[in-house]
Amino acid sequence: DIHLVVADPANPTLTMIVEFPDVACDGPADSIRRDEIQVARAALVAACGNAPASSFKPLHGTAEITGVGFFDVLHGQTGVAPNGIELHPVLAFDGACTP
Repeated sequence: DIHLVVADPANPTLTMIVEFPDVACDGPADSIRRDEIQVARAALVAACGNAPASSFKPLHGTAEITGVGFFDVLHGQTGVAPNGIELHPVLAFDGACTP
């Protein structure tokens, strides 16, 4: 998955994680939303570039993101919302990024 940490522009300390799975992996490969997941991930990469393999890449910009709300277990993730809510998977991404 590509983990994108998004923040409230009015208060950048308020963040949450949105995840863009790879449809070649188990789970997304069999999803009825496979095509949407794939298009959303491709749109993120087109707008923001490829994600680094093992670190975070700071980005700035705005986006409209549509996904499935998912409450993850709090386990120290970078950018996690206080209640653990994420969008996972992202089904649509429309945005622009700058490094």
